[in-house]
Amino acid sequence: MKKYFALVLLIFINEISLGQTPIPSFGKLTPEEVDLKECAFDKTAEAVVIFDQAVTNYDDSYSLVTERRIKIKILKESGVDRGNINIRYYSHEGFEFIKNLDAVVNTPNADETSFVETKLDKRSVYTKQLSKYYSVVSFALPNVKKGSIIEYVYTSVKKDYGGLRNWHFQSDIPVMLSSYLLYVMPNVTFAYTARIKSYFRISITSPAPGSTLFEMRNIPGLRDEAYSPNEKDYLQRVDFQFAGHYTRSGYFQNSSTTWQEFNKDFLEEKEFGGQLNKKIGEDFLKANSITALSTEDKIRLVYDHVRNNITWDEYYSIYCLTPVKTVWEKKKGNSAEVNFVMINLLRAAGIDAYPILVSERSNGRVDTTYPFKTQFNTVMTLVMAEGKTYIMDGKDKLTPYFMIPYDALNTIGFLVDKKTSGFVTIQSSSKYEKNIALEADVKSSGTIYLTAYEKFKNYGRLENTYNYRLSSNTYESNLKNKFSFMKIDSVTVLGAESDTGYLDNIIKGSYEAEQSGDYYLLHYNMFLNFKTNPFTTENRFTKIDFGYRSVYNLEAIFHLPENMTIESVPKDAREANRDNSMVLTRRFIKSGNMVKVKVSIELNRAEFYSEEYSMVKSFFTKMIDMLGEPIVLKTK
Repeated sequence: MKKYFALVLLIFINEISLGQTPIPSFGKLTPEEVDLKECAFDKTAEAVVIFDQAVTNYDDSYSLVTERRIKIKILKESGVDRGNINIRYYSHEGFEFIKNLDAVVNTPNADETSFVETKLDKRSVYTKQLSKYYSVVSFALPNVKKGSIIEYVYTSVKKDYGGLRNWHFQSDIPVMLSSYLLYVMPNVTFAYTARIKSYFRISITSPAPGSTLFEMRNIPGLRDEAYSPNEKDYLQRVDFQFAGHYTRSGYFQNSSTTWQEFNKDFLEEKEFGGQLNKKIGEDFLKANSITALSTEDKIRLVYDHVRNNITWDEYYSIYCLTPVKTVWEKKKGNSAEVNFVMINLLRAAGIDAYPILVSERSNGRVDTTYPFKTQFNTVMTLVMAEGKTYIMDGKDKLTPYFMIPYDALNTIGFLVDKKTSGFVTIQSSSKYEKNIALEADVKSSGTIYLTAYEKFKNYGRLENTYNYRLSSNTYESNLKNKFSFMKIDSVTVLGAESDTGYLDNIIKGSYEAEQSGDYYLLHYNMFLNFKTNPFTTENRFTKIDFGYRSVYNLEAIFHLPENMTIESVPKDAREANRDNSMVLTRRFIKSGNMVKVKVSIELNRAEFYSEEYSMVKSFFTKMIDMLGEPIVLKTK
């Protein structure tokens, strides 16, 4: 088997399908690679992946063995950091290790036609443990500059095929060729889904029995985009899942291929359904007179106890790898275990609580067309009580029980239960709310003494409370840096210890009004979140996801000195898109030596499709321009 694997790999690495030019041996360059100055299909790229190839097979002990080879050309000085390589792997209990690592850099001379080859010094390679579960092999390739071509190869060995992961064709830089060849063990089958945009081409062939070859070419890079929920959702890729195996009698034993089977499988799993309805916390519930409490108080009591007393071990899982009773006793567990403790306590208190499988925002969206278990990365708790639905996360130390955790917003979960299983669209009725009150005294010298009251509610309060609790000193320091145009006299933060109501920032200070001859400009946009347009690119690849709906209200009062008059005030205005999903209103009131500004901004949808990008960009452009129009004062 090992000889066969090596032969297949040798043939595969040196030839590309579809009649293309053979790939050179490791470290060798082709004339096309030498002449490459920019990526024809992604001209602004700082570097380009010439090829990214891998072959996955198995050895005599049925370990999962993957040989991977990557070649990159640096096109701009900004791409030089691509020479710092990090190979992350799952090292827990020796499940995976990296071997056969090699790398080479070909750096151009002054004539840009000849190259100097530098091989990897193995002494510069080091391994670092990132967490209990993951480690990384790192090395910095020497002599990397614009025009350099770097290449590296390594072997990943995992204990079994349970370690098979999805293959990403796309990266943040363009890829000329991405190729993945998968060999599957005898009597074993895998299901796969190719998540490819219709305007890209993918080749799927079977070059040998028991193998599948996936190839894509000329894929532009996927850059970071403002308010993108998760770029990897939009990466061109193939997702894999174990589908089943043939028994010795020839019977095909399949894994779940429908969502009903998916639900049944989880309920029958010892590490999932087998951890429901366990008797834990009886003394705790009795000590708190649980039967005498209202339904909402029961939910609050259990949730607060779990998040404040059960420690999350920083490991995401959809299974209870440790029995719930042990987790309750040791007060520590993974993301699923912490929530199963809460579910069992809630059920013991008479509350309808269920496990819900979730793919957090950072993990990517769920595709409902096929029941891939690997789409989900954690378990949360869903409660149905008195006509209300609550979604809670026992590892979340900050979010109150009546709000949906930010990490789950705008995702799709799967409720696991015998009777009520199915998809749950996770959206919140709560908003990000920020109310600003400014009281400003303009002096005859042009100095403005200002008191600003920022009041945050719901997700606004949650975000600021999180940062304040991390470090109050850093929070206050960041406020001062944010408003560096002012000489700040004091910063006061109120309400950060509460789960309800407002968090208040009170900032007092002074600054000099912008002056031009006899004219002074009063700006009122200093404390709103919109000073520059985050949407600047011509096109958009990903969906726009603000996370939540939001509302911003500003009321600013400027008291003017006797030696100044109001020269001009911007017009009252209202800007809105067609469906009023984005609305800006602005109003000015003049009275004697006082001028008042009222601004309201409403983002009434949390998400916008990429096809709506031009609409969103246009609204933000107009809004930023309007908010930048000053009140003009003139000295008498």
